[in-house]
Amino acid sequence: MIAYVLSKTDLKIKDFFYFKDYLFADDLEYSDKSQIVIPRLANIMDDDLVYCKDDNNNMVFFGIAYDTKTNDQTQNFVLTMRQKECLFDRFIFTDSVGEATLATSIEQWVADRIDENWVNAGDTIFDRPYINPVAVTNTPMVAALSSVVNVEDGVFNLKTFLGNVKERYGIFVDFVLTDTDPAIQTGAVLTVNIYKDSSTAVPIDTDVSDILDTEETYSVDVLAKLAVKWLNTSNNTTTFRTFYLLDDRSITEDGTNIHRVDGTFKSVYIEADSQAAMLDDVQHEFQSNSYEHKITFYLRENSRLYLPDDYYTGRKCQIETKQGVKTSIITAIEKESGTGVRKVTLGKLKVTLTSKLRGKV
Repeated sequence: MIAYVLSKTDLKIKDFFYFKDYLFADDLEYSDKSQIVIPRLANIMDDDLVYCKDDNNNMVFFGIAYDTKTNDQTQNFVLTMRQKECLFDRFIFTDSVGEATLATSIEQWVADRIDENWVNAGDTIFDRPYINPVAVTNTPMVAALSSVVNVEDGVFNLKTFLGNVKERYGIFVDFVLTDTDPAIQTGAVLTVNIYKDSSTAVPIDTDVSDILDTEETYSVDVLAKLAVKWLNTSNNTTTFRTFYLLDDRSITEDGTNIHRVDGTFKSVYIEADSQAAMLDDVQHEFQSNSYEHKITFYLRENSRLYLPDDYYTGRKCQIETKQGVKTSIITAIEKESGTGVRKVTLGKLKVTLTSKLRGKV
């Protein structure tokens, strides 16, 4: 494999090297880091871009340089990289005028924020004119910005927003490099495509031979009742609503419904300018509840039954285990050299020793 180091200033190639040992990691919160083992100290700075390709010239990883380390036991160096979405790991101001775009297109709103804060902010040190944000699809968001990402004192983190809408609305960000041949040192463009993934939920059966070492952990605390204090910001009125989870995973406001499930009770405060926006927040509370599990397994890279490239972070799935069929979401993928498998993680349960003892079956 080969890795190119691209300058964060203008995308010019600063260095390149061949490598064979790697750990590529991708997760829904963009917190996991990846590593490659390189033969020498690279000409690289923090936040330079690293573009890795396989022997067939296919991109296998695109990341942001984090650090390079070595030790006395080896002459090699380990280059650590953050995920590409960390390019947008910055707190920026909300835009009350621009927020209106969210009602018609999350993708265009994200493209506008990138253009305003990363491309044309008017700062020659920080502006990245090579970035070309493109809204490929248009997905409306009825919920308020503050219900999707933490907004404090009028600022929010765009990377965090991207992770949240990936889970909630299936909005993905893809990077496409052009003019990246080593002989071409000018005119490179980084197109950032923002789009909704329309793929259907992918099936997974953990009993097949291509899936190895399945481990399941489930929360014993299922959100079954949600009390809502709703401030309607369009007319400044407050109402109280209560929602209940049914055994088919739908919700109702009928507390006498015989199909209600048992579980925990939670109260939330929601600010929204319409009932539709409030209900979107309510649905998300129960949707997140459905991911209160953690299932990990290893998928063979040469599987013909389950093509590995069909399984990526953020994709919804239907997994069949000894607990039955469950709706879930892929929250992390790891690929390590020399193993012949990739580790797949489903669900959002933060596993501790206590939860392992009480939830492992």
